[in-house]
Amino acid sequence: MLPILQLIRAPESVRSWGTRPWADTLPRLQQCGLTAHAAVLVARAGLGRDDVPEGVRRQFLATSLDSDAQLRTLRWELGEVVRALSGRGIRAVPLKGADYLLRNGTPSLGRTVADLDILVAKADVAATTEALQLAGWGIGGEAVQEGNHQLPGFVHSERSTQLELHFQVVAEGGAVTFDVGQVISGAALQPDGVLAILQPADTVLVRTAHFIRNSRTTAAFRDLLDLRELVADFTATDPDFGATLIARAERVGLGAALSRAVRDSTTLFGPLAAAELNSWARRRRPSLGGGSALALIPDGATLPSFGVRLSRVGRMFARMRSAYPPGKTLQVGWQVLFGSEAKDA
Repeated sequence: MLPILQLIRAPESVRSWGTRPWADTLPRLQQCGLTAHAAVLVARAGLGRDDVPEGVRRQFLATSLDSDAQLRTLRWELGEVVRALSGRGIRAVPLKGADYLLRNGTPSLGRTVADLDILVAKADVAATTEALQLAGWGIGGEAVQEGNHQLPGFVHSERSTQLELHFQVVAEGGAVTFDVGQVISGAALQPDGVLAILQPADTVLVRTAHFIRNSRTTAAFRDLLDLRELVADFTATDPDFGATLIARAERVGLGAALSRAVRDSTTLFGPLAAAELNSWARRRRPSLGGGSALALIPDGATLPSFGVRLSRVGRMFARMRSAYPPGKTLQVGWQVLFGSEAKDA
C-alpha cells in the first residue's frame, strides 16, 4: 500500500516511518492540498513531536498556519455575504469548504480554500449579483451561458477575496442531474436570515457531484476523502444516515454518481462508516464510465507545466512595467528569475 493511503487509513502507523515514506508522501499531500489536514489526522492519532521527523513537523506547522488564516478569512467573508444580502429575501447556501466550516466537519480541519462558494436559486441570481457588486465584489468574464453551472467569479475590489456564485450544482445536460430546487428548499435557514445550511445528505451529494465533474483529476482524490470523512461524521450522530443518503441520492438523480464515488472511495481508503452504503454501492450499477480509482492518487509532481510557468513570467513582467522604466524592467526581471547568476551576466 502506498504510504499516503496508509497515512489516511491508519495515521498511527506513521510512528514507525523512516525518511523514504515521508519523502514519498509529502509531495503527494502538497499536490492535492492535504498537508495541513494530514497534520490533523496525525495529531488526532495521538502522535507527538518525537513521532514525526523535524522536517515534516515544520511543513505541518507552516501549512497549518496557512490553513488557519484561510479559514478565518472564509468565515469573515461569510459574514460579509450576510451583510450584503440581508433584507433581500435571498437564501444563500454555502457549499464545500464553507459548508464544512460552518458545521465544523472533519474535512474542514486543516483545509486550504481558494474561494467562497455560494448557491442561490437561478431566479435570485440577478438580485444577488447586484447586492454583491454594491458590497464591493466585481464580476469578471462574460455573461452566464445557458447550461453553465455557475457565474464568472467575483473578486472583492479591496480585499481581493474570491467568490463563486452557483445556481446549479452540476452543469445542465451533463452526465449527472441534481434537483437544485430541492437542495435549496431543504437547507436549514440560519438565524441571520440569509445563510441556509445543507441537509447532511445534500452535503455529501454536492461533494459527489463535484467528484464526478472533476473525475480523473487531482481534485478527485480530495473529493473522495471528503466523502469518507463526511459519511463518518454524519453516521456518528445518525446511525441511519447511510439509508437516508441512499434514498436522497436516488430521489434527486445522483444514485449512479454516489455508487461510483463510494466504490472509488472504498478502493482507496477502505469501507465507509455506513455499512449499508458500502453494500448498496456494490449492488447498485454505477452506469457511469471511469477507470481505476488508483489512478486518482496524486503523483507528487507539483511543478507547473511549461505553459503555466511561461504565463506566470509574462504576468510578472507586465506588473514590472508599471513599476520600472522601460530600460530597467528586463534587468530587474532577469535578477528575479536568476538571482546571483544575473549579477554575473
